[in-house]
Amino acid sequence: MSSRPLQYSKAIRESDLPTGVRAVCWALATYANNNTGIAYLTVATLAKATGFSEATVSTHTGVAEAEGYLRKDRQYNRSIIYTITVPIVEEPANSQIAGTVTEMPIWDWVEQERAKRATLTNGPDITP
Repeated sequence: MSSRPLQYSKAIRESDLPTGVRAVCWALATYANNNTGIAYLTVATLAKATGFSEATVSTHTGVAEAEGYLRKDRQYNRSIIYTITVPIVEEPANSQIAGTVTEMPIWDWVEQERAKRATLTNGPDITP
C-alpha cells in the first residue's frame, strides 16, 4: 500500500500547477503524516526546505489551496496545519454545473479510484 504523501506527489506531478507551486507541494508532502496526510509546519520551515522566500511560499500555498491541492488551518502560534488533498470534479447533477471542483483528501480519492477499478474488474457487488 502506498503512502498518502506518495500518492499526493504523483497527483502533483500530473497536475497543471506552476513549477514553484509544485516544488512547495512536494516539500510539504515530505512533512505530511503517511496515514493522515497532515503536516504541522510554519511558512519559515517550508521556505527553508524549498529555498523560496516566506512570501513566495505563502503565495504558492495559496495557489495550491485555491486549486484544491491542500487545505490550510492557521494556528495561534504561527504554525499552519496543512492537509494534502487532490481536487476532484463532481459528476453533474440535474441542476449542477458540470465540472464543479471540490477538494477531497488524497486517501479518499485513492479509495474511490480503487472501488471504481474493482467494479470494472469484478463487476458490481450485489451481495444481499
